[in-house]
Amino acid sequence: MVYLRRIACSSLALSALTLFSLNSVAHVSVTSGPATAGGYYEVTLAVSHGCDGDDTYKVEVTIPGTFGKVRATASAFGPATVETVTDGTRSRVTRLPEKSGVHENDDISYNIGFRTKLPDTPFATVYLPAVQYCRDDETQDESISAWVGTSGSHDHGSTSTELPAPALFIYPARYPGWNQYQVNEHVHDLSVFDDAEIVWFGTSAYSSNPNTRTMLEADPDTSALEQIHPGSEIWVKY
Repeated sequence: MVYLRRIACSSLALSALTLFSLNSVAHVSVTSGPATAGGYYEVTLAVSHGCDGDDTYKVEVTIPGTFGKVRATASAFGPATVETVTDGTRSRVTRLPEKSGVHENDDISYNIGFRTKLPDTPFATVYLPAVQYCRDDETQDESISAWVGTSGSHDHGSTSTELPAPALFIYPARYPGWNQYQVNEHVHDLSVFDDAEIVWFGTSAYSSNPNTRTMLEADPDTSALEQIHPGSEIWVKY
């Protein structure tokens, strides 16, 4: 164990992966870089295609009320408006007006976004439900894709048929070297630490580095860290 801790403290090659979203399959998905708890952040959402071949002409995104003041950024959809929904949760909806024209084919990938201050909730996954409106260029028939599902793999095998909502994982502040964190969220997917050298919880450890993982597996005093429960104190080496 001591040997392994020394190895973990030594200089290891850092992973080149940048984690954008816990749900990369969502067709309206978060594509901006890592988000830090309590910091100012510009969220970028990618609208990679339309609805069954029809071009997208409008998108509405629900922003959690835990976020700070929201300022929408310019996009191909034109100026956006931010409205506050009076439902007791202070959720906000960013409404993007119709584009000046609809493409004949669904051949454009659009980006939309906003700038805000994130809540101080490290290790939390925040969902941004989005409704995508599309229109057929010839018939003017309209269709909708609602990306609102918030269960997915984080609900212990949920079989929900809802389209997955864009998701943003909020990282804690970090410094080079060892970082000690008190985790108040249930972290199921440890790939959020793939840019770390190693993660320790008691005598359990996780690393995406194959060499480090091989050493961990060979140590009889160390078990594989597969998930982190609320109330856990962990050590992470960046």
